[in-house]
Amino acid sequence: MTPLVRSHWSKPASILFATEVPPDEKLFSFALAEALRGCSRLILFHAYDSLTAVSTEMATGVRYYDLASASRGKEELLKPFAERARAHGIECEVVVCAGAAAERITAVAKESCVDRIVMGTRSPGRLDKFLLGSVAESVLRSATVPVCILGPNGVDRSVSGYRIDRILCAVEVGANGNSIVALAAEMALANKARLVLVNVVRPVDWARMRESLAEGCVESQLEAMIPVELRRQLDFEVRIVTGEPAEEILYQSNAVQADLLIMGAHGAPAFSTLVMQGVAYRVLAHAQMPVLTLSPLVRERDSSRAAEEQALGFLAGVF
Repeated sequence: MTPLVRSHWSKPASILFATEVPPDEKLFSFALAEALRGCSRLILFHAYDSLTAVSTEMATGVRYYDLASASRGKEELLKPFAERARAHGIECEVVVCAGAAAERITAVAKESCVDRIVMGTRSPGRLDKFLLGSVAESVLRSATVPVCILGPNGVDRSVSGYRIDRILCAVEVGANGNSIVALAAEMALANKARLVLVNVVRPVDWARMRESLAEGCVESQLEAMIPVELRRQLDFEVRIVTGEPAEEILYQSNAVQADLLIMGAHGAPAFSTLVMQGVAYRVLAHAQMPVLTLSPLVRERDSSRAAEEQALGFLAGVF
């Protein structure tokens, strides 16, 4: 059977930390903790708008932009953080470039062959927060590797050491996400963590599913999504709950005291993205733990292969 996820995704050999300048201390501490857990190479990456670069007025009255100076200035601000990482024995480099943040993050991640992107997001509010949230959402919907996001309510566990003892993987009816469950299972096994699969059923669909629930077929189909070679080695459970998806995912992740939440994202309509009504965005804005996501690009690549291997009616991870 062809693996649904790359072997390095559950224990990344290299991580790209997409950051503002200077980095948020809590986000940097989390990225450093992630690198330390896997002895991963760490790239501190920043993309800036060329229109905000240092400008100079020429004798002719024409303004030009000194991108080289702008890059050097931002690199200098990131160097102390790179030195801190190296002091912990982590191989670390600084990469700064001009361009649209979301596009450059995904491009550099691909060029550098990283196994994971780590970044932050913020709740909607002022314009700058709104734009930063849009960057994070764009990356998690277009990256070809897992994206780990620590939101504004994420708890800083770097002081006590970041461990993963409980993982919650959000599951929804009708999605193509075997790769999400496979990734959650591999990470649970690698960290000797308990895995909880949660399927949130909207109230309007609850009556239709009652017969299936009574027969236990939903639970068995969800359980079957865990790769057979991992199933017998894992400590896991399946929960089927009714309610509004974002609220229930957040409630269940807190109820099980999850250290990591894993879910998928799909290409949200433009209006949904603008008004921040997508389930993924609302979860990211309020989750108290890191959220690891797989994009539609990854899921679509794997969906045809998964369909041949498992005839499932309920697949995981699209919100």
